[in-house]
Amino acid sequence: MFQHRRAQLLITLLLAFATSLKSQPNLGLFSSHSDIGTILHPGSASFDPANDTYTITGSGDNTWFKSDDLQYVWKKIDSPNIILSAEIGFPNPGGNAHRKAMLMIRQSLDPDSAYVDVARHGNGLTSLQYRGEKGDITREVQTSAAGPPRLRLVKHGDFFYVLYAAADGQWQFSGASMRLPMQGAFYVGLGVCSHDKDVTEKAAFARVQLTSNQANSEGTLFSTIETVPIASSDRRVVYTAPARFDAPIWLVDNSGFLIHQDGHLLHVDARPTSGEHGPGDTMHWNGQPPAPVNPSDPSSAAKQSYNLSPDGKWTLSFTDIPEAAGSGEEVELRATPVSGGERRMLAKFRTIQGVTPTATWSPDSTKVAYVTYAMLPPDATK
Repeated sequence: MFQHRRAQLLITLLLAFATSLKSQPNLGLFSSHSDIGTILHPGSASFDPANDTYTITGSGDNTWFKSDDLQYVWKKIDSPNIILSAEIGFPNPGGNAHRKAMLMIRQSLDPDSAYVDVARHGNGLTSLQYRGEKGDITREVQTSAAGPPRLRLVKHGDFFYVLYAAADGQWQFSGASMRLPMQGAFYVGLGVCSHDKDVTEKAAFARVQLTSNQANSEGTLFSTIETVPIASSDRRVVYTAPARFDAPIWLVDNSGFLIHQDGHLLHVDARPTSGEHGPGDTMHWNGQPPAPVNPSDPSSAAKQSYNLSPDGKWTLSFTDIPEAAGSGEEVELRATPVSGGERRMLAKFRTIQGVTPTATWSPDSTKVAYVTYAMLPPDATK
């Protein structure tokens, strides 16, 4: 009798285990999925091996500020170097302009966790978003790429980089990068937020690739002109190139910037365009290589940046941060009101040895331009 009951119990447990396995969705490269934050409409995730596509449905108010709401498909990893790539699309038209489909790396599954992602918005805006530490506010670096379908998030040691696939299919560095140390194991995956707590939105992630390795070799140096509005501190990429340039001078006619590269003064043609926050919010590079400037042109006579804003209300300063071993030096760019008041931290970014960071004001005193540097690892574009 005892043996019979034992056999019945074993069969019951095996059937329960088999049912449990059958109910678990096939998530391909990933281990599980979760709703994070305050979610009124539970999300879902599925993987179609035949089409190599993940379909994720998510809700939530936002992935921003000090707490995130999203559906997250994830895998826990402990590796210094990660490459996560996907072709991202929204199958359903309409929806909130700032619904987000994200390639994301999080320290934890807590809503206020430190994280880095590349977010593709419904309107095409593509940004590197990050929360530097648990409970901090979210900041971003907006790329100049408008809705590229294929995106890549690269973690190389403590540094993160955003790439996109150009028309020829080759991976290009977007200019967006930042440093954020992850502690121990962390979560890597795909996220969707509807940007409207009362609805759900669907995103498709095709041709997803996830690789990790222990190699930590140096790669190609990229320089990037970024601008940052005083009001928001959300950075914007204007121009990036695999070269070393510095000392951007914001031209008073708003026709772009002068940069110093290899002993020459070059003009980067970039004009104001309407952005998320209104007309003239962003500077858009025309896509042409920088043009040499005539040395006799009075506007090219000095290699300098202007600490005092044209309206006389702000000064700029750089504050050194202790150097991270082997990763270059970080600095903080800060703006201080001349009349007194709280000093604002505008950006924290990487510079390199032999370069003194400089910045220059926009003609209307509302934004600042500067150059950042990124050492892109050799496997990032493969």
